This record gives sequence, C-alpha cells and structure tokens, in this order.
Amino acid sequence: MLSLEREIREVGASARDIAVKQLGVKQLTSAERDSVAHADWAAVSVVQCRGGGAADKDISIAVKVLEPGHRNEAAMKELILEYTSAFKKRQPCTETS
Repeated sequence: MLSLEREIREVGASARDIAVKQLGVKQLTSAERDSVAHADWAAVSVVQCRGGGAADKDISIAVKVLEPGHRNEAAMKELILEYTSAFKKRQPCTETS
C-alpha cells in the first residue's frame, strides 16, 4: 500500500530536505538537481512554480510505502518521476489554490 501527499510550500525546500524532515528518510539518492529524492521505501519531488503573475510557490509530492510493503529503490524512482511528469502536464502552477 502507498501513501501519497501533495503540499503547497514556500519557495526553497529541496526534495532531500523534505524526505529527511517530513518522512524521516536516512539514506536516499537525489536526482534532477535536488527536485527529486528517493529511497527504497519513499520518494519526494518538488515542482517549482515561478512567474505567471501568481505568487511563487513550490508543490511537493511525497510517496511512501506503508508496512508491510515491498522495498524497491528503482521502482520508487520510476514512480516519483512518472507521477511528477503526469502532475506537471496538468499545469498545477496555473491553479489558484
């Protein structure tokens, strides 16, 4: 079973910071210039929303495997990258929330 959370954040938090502070990940791998971090049981991405007349913001996406889930770092990386890509296609930065 998976848990997925999206959160609007102030500008500046890296995926690594969120993974460590919010999810308690101790060992993780970062990719995509600190906008993606993943481990074998959790992954975080940060979508940056800049310009367009609205206030700058970041949107974090956090996914974690709940017990007794199967741990697989490659699968978590693929999951967070694919989900983030699909999320960006929805143009979340143009939403007013």
